[in-house]
Amino acid sequence: MKKQVLSIFLFVIIVFASGNFRTVFAQAETLSKGRSIFSVFYTRSDTETRFDFLGERVRVIPAAGPDFRGSTRSDIISFDYAYGITDRLEIHVTVPYADIEFASIDRNGTKVKEFSPSEAAISNTRFGLRYNLVRKDNFFVTAKFDVKAPASSSELQRGLSGTTLPIDEGQTDFDITGQVSRRFIVGNRLLRVGAEAGIRLRREQSDGATDAFTNETLPVDPANEFIYNFQVNYSLLRRLSLGLVGNGIEQGDFRVPFRTIRVGNDGEVKTVGTQGSLPPGFKPDFEKQSGRRIFSLGPIANLSVTAKTTFTAGVLFTVSGRNFPAGQYLVFGVSRVF
Repeated sequence: MKKQVLSIFLFVIIVFASGNFRTVFAQAETLSKGRSIFSVFYTRSDTETRFDFLGERVRVIPAAGPDFRGSTRSDIISFDYAYGITDRLEIHVTVPYADIEFASIDRNGTKVKEFSPSEAAISNTRFGLRYNLVRKDNFFVTAKFDVKAPASSSELQRGLSGTTLPIDEGQTDFDITGQVSRRFIVGNRLLRVGAEAGIRLRREQSDGATDAFTNETLPVDPANEFIYNFQVNYSLLRRLSLGLVGNGIEQGDFRVPFRTIRVGNDGEVKTVGTQGSLPPGFKPDFEKQSGRRIFSLGPIANLSVTAKTTFTAGVLFTVSGRNFPAGQYLVFGVSRVF
């Protein structure tokens, strides 16, 4: 069941590598005209647990089978650039590069190389714009629109696309969200509170899956998603601020071609999907693919080494989820204002 576990693992790339962490500084505040900011972020995930098809926190079942220990690792570098067209209109682009591995580990703690696939490639690029609607008395409201361009899928990614993936590497997404933030003075220090919420519209991928019985290419039409995040950031010292960041995604169930999945710590095999060339009268265990769901929460710190350069470090813990890696995600980055 290599594809099922790898597909869940690849989801980290979409959530964290394409996330715009520079909003830690000001959730709904746009850059002034002619100003820009360039950020480089490194995200690390290394875990032996996941949230399965049913939303249970279970161990990773590796490609070598249930008798082996599974471990998933991702190292992601994300490049983000934003530019202020006017004092209210801002454009931005994010390009992530990911190095991933799904390891099978034997009883001696040795990685089994032939059952430990890995891959390194540029993932989906995101670009979009933000327009500030309200800025009054340290209160800001901003509209945001993003497009996720489909990446040039490798052979491994093509094998994982569609029904083996709760999300899809080879399709276009449109994010329409709203952002709000407010500044406060608490104890002579600046406190920022902000939030973002909206919908992710997911397009169909025509070559999203392979019919298990005829080997023909089939389309997949994943469900839309509700996406949200929030943050609280307090300037503890003149150059140091500490914050709490939360991220979430809620996707509905959707119909897919027939395939098999693993659930639970023992990797019990189940079937899902009603599309494709199923035998007459065949009834799968689940008619629909359960959509991805995740909520992660954790602390983050920002250190301004100069007036224009800031270092960021944090860790996000997965609180709950479905079709998603469990564990924690380490984040390190540097941002420069021009």
